[in-house]
Amino acid sequence: MASGESPGLMASNAPDFCQPFGLPVLQVSSEEEEWLTNQALSNSLAHLVVSADRVDSESFNVTGSVAGRNSETPPLIVMTPRSGWWQCASERGAGLACWLEVMRTMSRSRPYRDIIFVATSAHELGLLGLDDFLERRPSLVQESHVWLHFGADIGMETRFSGTDHELQSQTSTVLNASGVKPATPAHVGDTVGAESQEIARAGGRVAAIVGHSPLFHLEADRWPEAIDPEAISKVSNAFTNLALQMSGE
Repeated sequence: MASGESPGLMASNAPDFCQPFGLPVLQVSSEEEEWLTNQALSNSLAHLVVSADRVDSESFNVTGSVAGRNSETPPLIVMTPRSGWWQCASERGAGLACWLEVMRTMSRSRPYRDIIFVATSAHELGLLGLDDFLERRPSLVQESHVWLHFGADIGMETRFSGTDHELQSQTSTVLNASGVKPATPAHVGDTVGAESQEIARAGGRVAAIVGHSPLFHLEADRWPEAIDPEAISKVSNAFTNLALQMSGE
């Protein structure tokens, strides 16, 4: 039963998409829970036939960059996933809005170091978009200055992390200054957000932020009801200021 905090089918990701295992799984909406439970209690018989074909398809990441005054210095990376379930207004729209605002501001500034922007696809399928991005740039994690990551549901029940005390403190300071409340820090060494966890495991410095929505992975995650523009703008302002700091000397 694919149950979330609100009625509907809360779709589950497939982190082992490239190496599937076990029996086929049928995801069923929570709205069918009572009926299915009654059928199970009455020992009703069911016949499930699974037929599936794998079809090649193509997805894409969106990347961009702002040239710094000194391209010899380690770059700043700003990332967010661009794919999601259903309309994903809160899950992905909020993070993409913040990502674009950081890009807009940095394109008008004169950063000291290069800034690389990436919005990855296939978050739901084992982070394939991030894997492709890094495979094309095998030394980027070790050679980068800092990664900033916008995770899911930005602007709602904020949690954030930094891979070291200094980065955690800097992130906390900009969030407080922009009025992002509540904002709960993870323990230093713990990283929020799947993509940022991959970067941290590879040795990168990451400041990451995520939220929590009762409509997470549900079809009801639609604009405008699912989002809080004012809360999103506060996070956007905070991480724009953090990007300005991280892009300097």
